[in-house]
Amino acid sequence: LACFIGNCRLMLPALTVGENIELPMALNGWDRPRRLDRARELLGGADLRDAQDRYPHELSVGQQQRVAVLRALAHKPAVVLMDEPTSALDSPHADQLMDLVFALACSEGVTVLVATHDERIAGRFGRRIRLFDGRVAEDQGGPRG
Repeated sequence: LACFIGNCRLMLPALTVGENIELPMALNGWDRPRRLDRARELLGGADLRDAQDRYPHELSVGQQQRVAVLRALAHKPAVVLMDEPTSALDSPHADQLMDLVFALACSEGVTVLVATHDERIAGRFGRRIRLFDGRVAEDQGGPRG
């Protein structure tokens, strides 16, 4: 299980981007060479190759959001929970971030659960569950059970 909160400031500021991405893998017992390879692979796929040795404060908000997604997916969790992942982004950057999430989730076989108020983002998912006053008000597009 991995979590991603829309506030990208949750990255550890004293660690480089690469070290932030490596952290969940280290906590899951991955050896250093494997972590480095995985971090490089993920950064390359997100067009952030040159960011590996930079610090979070040196990146734009959109880049920080992408790094936070990479960190959440780095250790290949079965499920990723995302809370308002695009809240700090304009529409083009929100689309870019969600494209990255979908590409990685599909290639890695990860289930992604997203809490969002953004109808454009919610509409991209195969199943939508709308809550109202803490209860399921609507359940569309997926198995019920």
